[in-house]
Order: sequence, then structure tokens, then C-alpha cells
Amino acid sequence: MFICEFITGGGLHQTSLPADLVHEGEMMLQALMRDVNEAGITDIVTTRDYRLRNDPEKCRILDEHSNVWEIWCSIMQTVDAVWPVAPETGDALLRLSELALECGCHLFGCMPEGVALTSSKLKTYQHLLRHQIPVIETYTLDGSFPDSDNGWILKPDDGVGGRDCRYFCERKSLEEAVYALQKQEDYIIQPYIRGIPASLSLLCYQQTGMLIACNRQQFIFHEARGRLEGIVVNGLADQWSVLEPAAVAIAAAIPGLAGYVGVDLVLTDNGPLIVEINPRLTTSYVGLRQSIGINPVAMIIDLFETGQLPSVKLGKKIPVTITLQ
Repeated sequence: MFICEFITGGGLHQTSLPADLVHEGEMMLQALMRDVNEAGITDIVTTRDYRLRNDPEKCRILDEHSNVWEIWCSIMQTVDAVWPVAPETGDALLRLSELALECGCHLFGCMPEGVALTSSKLKTYQHLLRHQIPVIETYTLDGSFPDSDNGWILKPDDGVGGRDCRYFCERKSLEEAVYALQKQEDYIIQPYIRGIPASLSLLCYQQTGMLIACNRQQFIFHEARGRLEGIVVNGLADQWSVLEPAAVAIAAAIPGLAGYVGVDLVLTDNGPLIVEINPRLTTSYVGLRQSIGINPVAMIIDLFETGQLPSVKLGKKIPVTITLQ
């Protein structure tokens, strides 16, 4: 299996390496490699950015002169399966997923159609709205800004997490920020919604879904910029009955979601409002095995082999804290 973790694996080899992204990518890579190995897949290949410590036993170092996509393609031509861990930004995840299938590999992740839809927050909003799933209103910048009693969020349409996510409490400051953008068509606006920042961890296959964790996000705005400081995996397990219907509805509404899927939401007094869908491994995965007492990779392998959601009972759903800052 080729585990392609984009950030640590050379995806940013010609630009700077943000420390926060490296930290999250490293944690996900190590957790996934451990679980894949213990699930019985011991022949694992990875790549590695030349600026990072070379820990994995079987990896290829990529320097600033490497043609990353050619190297990834050549590796895919020698393996049976690919597990991409990449941001949606710039269609990185979509391109990796398509490449894996073109190379004849088994893709341990969402199909390109599911990735393409959920990589855009605007398209996701429009799709969920058509399926009557509660979702935060999302607007382009070419019209009038929505009314909001609590301020607005400005962020890239294909952004990841809190990166480049900005909060504005005044309409004038929002308008000035929008005017200063070089590519307004790449951004969206959402009204700021008060509530508990949360995320869901799902297993999905052929428009069926299984909730495996309800997570509390430690998300703040520091100097008006969003920052995810930590996650408590299954920190909202007591809200399972409230959140599970949303998880099942999302899986049913979006073709191409497969394997592990993350959902960001705000839990309000009136129920959950979906913020975005992540068609890939999320940072919550790092504490998932400890929380539910089951190897998630074993469940995902079983899912792809049988074409059915696992029938196993989850463990005690122990809260597990992941610190990011």
C-alpha cells in the first residue's frame, strides 16, 4: 500500500512548510501507518519531504527538484492500493484519487465524484440544501452580503479547516477585506453561527453511513483568524442521538463518499448545522482507535471487501484529547 500524506510526503516541496500542517500531517501519517500495519498490511510505501526527519522505514525522499506527481504516479504503478491523505485545496485530493484509479490501484478513500463535490463549500451547501439537510448559508462574493446578527466568516471555497478563515463583526471591514482579495471568485462568505464547534467521523459506502465518533473542536478566532487548537474525540458522545441522523443523511445524499469521512458542524440550540464535509482522513482519526477500542483501518478494509458497513459494536466512546497548538 502507498500511503500518500500530501504535506509531509512532498506536496509542498517547492514552498514553505507550515509547522501546524506538518504537525497534523505527521500525527495522521503515524496513526494510519500503525493501524494499517496492525490490520495485516505490512508492505507500506510512503514519500517524504527532504526537510523533515526520515522516520518511515520504506519511503522515498523528495527534494525541491523532484517531480512530485511523476514520482507518485510511478509508485502507484507498483502497488496494489493507495490511501491518499491530502487537502482539497487546489484539487490535490481529487487529483491523487483520480491518479490512483488511473493506475489500477484500489483506492482507500472517496471516489472522485464525491471528492469533487465536497471540495467546494458552495457546491456542498447547494447540494445539502436540495436534500433538506441543515447547512450554514454559503454565498459567493459577487452579490450582496447576507444579513447576520453575529458577524461573518470569509474563507476559501476549497480551504481546509481554519486556515485562511477570517471573522468580521462589522460589514464595512468585511467589504474592505473582500475588495482587497485578488481572486474573489475563490472565496465564500458564511454568517457566523453561535454554538459548539464540532465534527463527526463517519464510515461511508455507496450512500450508506455509520457514525463512529462525535468530536468537540477547540476552535477559536485569534486576531480575527480561525485556529483549531485541539479536538476531543468523542467529546460529544452524549449528543449521539442528535448527530447521528445528520451523519446518515449526508452519506445518503452524496454519491462517491467511501471509507473515512469527516464532517464539520456547529451544534446550535436548534440542532446541528453543517459547515463542510471532508472526504478524507481528518485529524480526529489520531485519537479514534483509543476512543472506540477498535482499529478503524480493520473496519475500513472490511467495508471495502464486503461492500457493507461493519456490524461491530463500538466501545465505550472514551473522550480522547488531541492537542494541536
